[in-house]
Amino acid sequence: MSSLDAATLERLEADLASLIAVLAADEVGAQVPLAQLQAAASRAPGGPPISE
Repeated sequence: MSSLDAATLERLEADLASLIAVLAADEVGAQVPLAQLQAAASRAPGGPPISE
């Protein structure tokens, strides 16, 4: 990320803030990697099939 310019980093920060707001993530949930959320959703009843 050190190779990204300031404008790109600012856009990424804004986009991430928007994503967190849409997901209604709390402080604890904000620490969960998105890959883990996908895995949990795949295992939930009625969730998409697991493709691992």
